[in-house]
Amino acid sequence: MEESNSRVFASSRRRLRAPHSATARSLVFMTQRKLAKSSSRNVSRKKPSLATARKVDDGNVVKTKSWFERHANVALYVPNVIGYLRIIFAAYALNCAFTSVRTCIFAYLLSFTCDELDGRFARKFNQCSEFGRVLDMVTDRRVVREATRREAKRVIDRVLDRPKLTPMRSTTTCQYPG
Repeated sequence: MEESNSRVFASSRRRLRAPHSATARSLVFMTQRKLAKSSSRNVSRKKPSLATARKVDDGNVVKTKSWFERHANVALYVPNVIGYLRIIFAAYALNCAFTSVRTCIFAYLLSFTCDELDGRFARKFNQCSEFGRVLDMVTDRRVVREATRREAKRVIDRVLDRPKLTPMRSTTTCQYPG
């Protein structure tokens, strides 16, 4: 008998019995609104990409792909270009590690920032690729290996008290008989 007296609310997918308390009624109302909003959001409306360029050719509008969309040349994806910059900064940091510590730290921080940005941009522009993953992984391993190798060489040279190897410059000129 109680079921026949209760009001029934129709939602988009299920039927809910009317609750007795005001709090429960407000929860049911909020749930119904969320269901209605989510069902209206499921309509696929593709937003126009800001990165898409349009080229006019003989009165016809041709949609061209820009650097910020997926295209055929994976090596020139934005995250991969950032990865190349990362390799340059890391190589420079390792090259000046023992001569200028501040420059080394600054270059390595730039390399680290590029490492962070390439992943973010790969996801943002939908330019994730196997090439980019391998580039990132190989760069990580090479930088750590090279930094460890250089530091180990420096420590070994200090322990064994070896002088630094520098190219020898001749102060005298050789004269050949004849």
